[in-house]
Amino acid sequence: MISLAIYLLTKRWGLIIVGAILALSGLIYGISSHTVTYQTLKQQTIVHYLSGNGDNNGYMQLKGSADLYIVNETDFTPAFNSNAFNNSNGLIDFVYRPDQTTDIDVTSTNSSTHLKGPAHTVEQITVYDSNGQNPHTFSSSEELQNPNGFYQNNWSGGIVLFLLGAALLALVFFWPAIRARRKGQAAPSAIAGQANQYAQPYTNPAQYPGYGQFPQQTPQYSPQQQYPQYTPPAEQYPPNSSYPAPQQPQYPQQPQYPAYPPPAGQYERTQLANPNDYPPQNR
Repeated sequence: MISLAIYLLTKRWGLIIVGAILALSGLIYGISSHTVTYQTLKQQTIVHYLSGNGDNNGYMQLKGSADLYIVNETDFTPAFNSNAFNNSNGLIDFVYRPDQTTDIDVTSTNSSTHLKGPAHTVEQITVYDSNGQNPHTFSSSEELQNPNGFYQNNWSGGIVLFLLGAALLALVFFWPAIRARRKGQAAPSAIAGQANQYAQPYTNPAQYPGYGQFPQQTPQYSPQQQYPQYTPPAEQYPPNSSYPAPQQPQYPQQPQYPAYPPPAGQYERTQLANPNDYPPQNR
């Protein structure tokens, strides 16, 4: 059984089956909530009552009936055990829960009596003396708190089972998409995260001690500051005797033409121009 559970939990389809079973079981268990109504039997005769097996329980069978009943002896007030039947003729009244049973399998240590099967839980038992008089009643804690029955609410446990199953199903169906998205986001970040071993880290001057203690100064430049003009040295080449020295070309002499008077408004450069375009007058 354990190996089967491990095998199912290691397979995707197995997780789907387990999640569906948990969710469905939670719903069924919650829907099984009901009102518990006690059943009462009067003037019944006990034919078998087995106890002392170390489990603090008594197991009872009535005369003429195959039904079995279980008595949680330590849960009764006042305390109850098989000694309560010592002065009794075996006649009892009792109240039990018909909605739930417990499987029992017990055998008497001093006889061949063997009780096996589903047993109802006894909530109250009344024992009479040998004359059928003086009833003595023993009640369980559950019957004392709810003498007229109660509502059995199973939704708390059912919701837990349903949520476990739903969470498992959601994990099975959405986990592949989540993993794919994480891989897609991790790939570019891994490329971008490669550091350049030649790049120098940015240094913030504010991180160094003493920064800001001295005011920052802006360099001043004087417009009158002049620098000596650089004159490249003339290249000197040795004369080459194998080639004749270059000669200036000879041009024919230009004929001389009479000078024309200059047009109005044009004078020698040493003379100021007259804005009225008249020759200056001697003063």
